[in-house]
Amino acid sequence: MSTSRQRLPEPFRLAGWDLLLLVLGLAGAVAFGVLLPDLHPDSTVEYEFDAEEAISAADVFLISNGFATEGSWASAQLLRRDPLLSNLQTTLGRNSTVEFLSSEGRNEVAAHFWRVRYHPSLEPGQSKLLGEENAVFEVELAQNRDILAFSNLTNRLGGAQAQRLGNSSGRVNRSALATIIRADSATNSQAGAALTALPDSVFQANLTFDLTYSQDMGPEQRMDLLQAGRSVPLDSTALEELFRFHVRNTAFSEVDLKVDSIGAVPAQGGRNARIRMVSDSPIAGQIIEIEAGVTPLGTLTRLSLSYRPAVETESTVSRILGATRLGLLALLGFGFIIVFFRRLVARLLDMKAALVDAMIVGILGGTVAATSTTALSEMLMYSPLWMEILLRLVVFSVVSGALSVFVFMVAGVTDSVVREKMEGKLGTLVLLRHGDFQNKPMGAALVRGLSLGMILVGIGTLGLFASEGLHLSLGQHFLSDQVIRPVVGGVFESFESAYFLTLLWMVGVSAVSLRMSGSPILMLVLMTASGMFLQAGPVPFETQPVALIVSGVSALVLALAFLRYDVVTALTALFASEILWSLSEGFLVQGSPAWIDALLGVLFLGSVLILGFTGVASKRTGNQVNTYVPEYVSEMAGQERVRRELEIAHQVQSFFLPRTMPEIAGLDISGMCLSANEVGGDYYDFIELDDGRLAFVLGDVSGKGIQAAFFMTLVKGIVQTLSRLQLPPAEIMRRLNTLFCRNAPSGTFISVVYGELDPKSGRFTFARAGHNPVIWYDSDRRISTALRPKGMAIGFKAGDAFDSTIEEATIHMSQGDALVFYTDGFSEAMNRSRALYGDDRLVEKVTQIGGRSASAILRLMTEDVHHFIEGMGRADDMTMAVIKLNAPS
Repeated sequence: MSTSRQRLPEPFRLAGWDLLLLVLGLAGAVAFGVLLPDLHPDSTVEYEFDAEEAISAADVFLISNGFATEGSWASAQLLRRDPLLSNLQTTLGRNSTVEFLSSEGRNEVAAHFWRVRYHPSLEPGQSKLLGEENAVFEVELAQNRDILAFSNLTNRLGGAQAQRLGNSSGRVNRSALATIIRADSATNSQAGAALTALPDSVFQANLTFDLTYSQDMGPEQRMDLLQAGRSVPLDSTALEELFRFHVRNTAFSEVDLKVDSIGAVPAQGGRNARIRMVSDSPIAGQIIEIEAGVTPLGTLTRLSLSYRPAVETESTVSRILGATRLGLLALLGFGFIIVFFRRLVARLLDMKAALVDAMIVGILGGTVAATSTTALSEMLMYSPLWMEILLRLVVFSVVSGALSVFVFMVAGVTDSVVREKMEGKLGTLVLLRHGDFQNKPMGAALVRGLSLGMILVGIGTLGLFASEGLHLSLGQHFLSDQVIRPVVGGVFESFESAYFLTLLWMVGVSAVSLRMSGSPILMLVLMTASGMFLQAGPVPFETQPVALIVSGVSALVLALAFLRYDVVTALTALFASEILWSLSEGFLVQGSPAWIDALLGVLFLGSVLILGFTGVASKRTGNQVNTYVPEYVSEMAGQERVRRELEIAHQVQSFFLPRTMPEIAGLDISGMCLSANEVGGDYYDFIELDDGRLAFVLGDVSGKGIQAAFFMTLVKGIVQTLSRLQLPPAEIMRRLNTLFCRNAPSGTFISVVYGELDPKSGRFTFARAGHNPVIWYDSDRRISTALRPKGMAIGFKAGDAFDSTIEEATIHMSQGDALVFYTDGFSEAMNRSRALYGDDRLVEKVTQIGGRSASAILRLMTEDVHHFIEGMGRADDMTMAVIKLNAPS
């Protein structure tokens, strides 16, 4: 880990733009608090009665219909019907929806309702860990306690417990039957009294549904048959009358209903009947659909409720916009995954920073998934305690693990992209990861971010105020339904959501725009356009064209904050605005238990603001804050430094090699050196001696790279000096070996061939110290010979062991003869079959082309070797020199 100074945002000043942000933030907060209650459907909800009173009303209903509640325990929740709220807003407009939900009609079109669930109590001797397995009844209540719906779920239990709690099939509801069985002139009380005189067995034995019965039978005929102990068939008209009797005790007593369908209940062998009725005309644009199960004894077995919009509410445009939003999110996520793996292979990721982000967001996301009210929480309500604990741990592990992996990818890519393209935006994010808040840059980011957060909720509120067509998506559950404190879930979820939106959207889109063009205008346009479809902002609008405008304004504000300041400022703005919006229920719903959470949320944001001003007031400025530099950045800097040093070494080595061939009468000379790396250990040189002779040396230092090049330079200096002493080649090799052994470490050696050529006489004398042979092309015989005088490599051994083995050889060249010198980069060149080119192939090739010029021989030899290795590349330095004896011009 290393640190360096990074460019950080400018300090916060209570003037200029910062003062304007504070003022606009305060205005946004005021608009949010003052205007929202008149614009939000939840403001119509009142806790007119609490959960205990809801359970009491449900008890009365169940008992009156013959169900037992003593052997069970109940729980109550206040819920929303989100699809119904969406339909109401589309049909009526949002403001009219708020007005309607404030009227008495809200009890018939119940967008908010109480759900009471009954659960079986423990059987005697049953383990506490195995009880509370399932629900047996569900009752829905309007806000005025009227019944909306009822479900009998005792079939989940079976056995005696189900029989005791839910068997109402044998119960006689005389009040209901009095509407269809009575004397012609009897009043309700008289009909009830007459039916009371008959025992239950008479009703049970004689009353059946026959929905195909076509004879006209009135109430008095049914009474006569029943009193005579004869079978009484109940037709569809009687079923309708029984249904209407029960409806009078529900929220739909004033609704005009008409029969939609009737039929027998298969599970009851055709004895019980079902009837489906719908409202005669729409109420608030909704068709009310009610389906009931009724026994021939007049008892209600179930009552289900649904709402259907009278006209189609979802437009094609909304569907297209929704699909576009999902597609854009998928594209951003997929793009991040691709870039992550590419940078992972290239080792351009900061693993430590990504792991910190992955751990934090993974824990937060796992905690929210395992503890908040979701389908999992409802299912676990009926599970044993041990299973609930186990499943919540499993959910936490799976969600946190999956989130951690994805966040690791997002954070890794974000860090590298921002550091590469916009390093100045990253400074406070690094400080946030390290928990370093007490400094001016972080303080400024928090204060500005909170101001922008209040501006965002103000923008959302003003959008609702200005547009009737702007609709809210609210979900099913209220804050008070959360398992943990709503403020805790709100903080966790808000941070998680803000984190993903900031890094996926802002950084992803800005990186794309920077690759397309460095223009800030283009970046601003792309971020605003994409933010419109992603609904950047805290307000959960339904996907519709008017929502794009408000989301676009919010996206523009966030994009400007990101471009002018940094990532943390935008992240804080989203975080704060989502907390405020998510906890707004606490002050919108009258009597809500979540008011304390709304207060705690405001206090939490206030503490963040205090923390920000504390940082602004601290003495630690941006220049005093050391920020973390990832290891891969340090490695890249080191690699860049080495690359530059290798470039310099290559330039120096090139300077020591012959840049032009010497022009000597009677000689045609050509040479070249190709390094396997930036620098190499091969060396050749031409030295013009005083008497017109030419000295030539070619060597190959063991190893490659900078070290080999260093010793090559050392050998060059020694040979340049010794060649001026008029010594025989073998003696020059002996002295070179002595000096090299004194100055080079043990284990370093160099193979060298050194010779002197007299172009006038054609006499060439040379010595070979462990080097490749010298190829002599005899033009008269048109053959090539490999010359191999004895000698060990320079530096291999010192003293007599070297001096006694070095040999000197002399040949006499004729006009047209050529000498070819080379290093083992040619002879040991390897193809894909791992076969070597070899010395013999070199000799054969020289025989074929020896009559050409020196440069042609060099070129053709090099081409043949490269053709042989089939694109495998050079594994070693390749050096070759050709000296051809021609007639003096």
